[in-house]
Amino acid sequence: MTYVIDVPAVFASDHVDRELPSGELLETGKRYWKFACSQDEIKEWLSDAHFYANENYWRSATDNNPKGEFGNLLPIIKSAKRAIKIVPLV
Repeated sequence: MTYVIDVPAVFASDHVDRELPSGELLETGKRYWKFACSQDEIKEWLSDAHFYANENYWRSATDNNPKGEFGNLLPIIKSAKRAIKIVPLV
């Protein structure tokens, strides 16, 4: 079965750039990218989103400085948190 999902653009761009299983990109927009995905691809999206959304992990793995590496990750962290809320569990 194929599912059509919207993924927040910042997180989607990062996920695709890392060449992770993403499904077929149907449409790009300023806020969301639309994909046609299998169940396994959706699970990959959610797994990656949960990894990035763990803000405590990123705080401890970086210098915790908003102007440093942690600060650079904040847009992806926030976008991943939004993805968790909107990508369906299948």
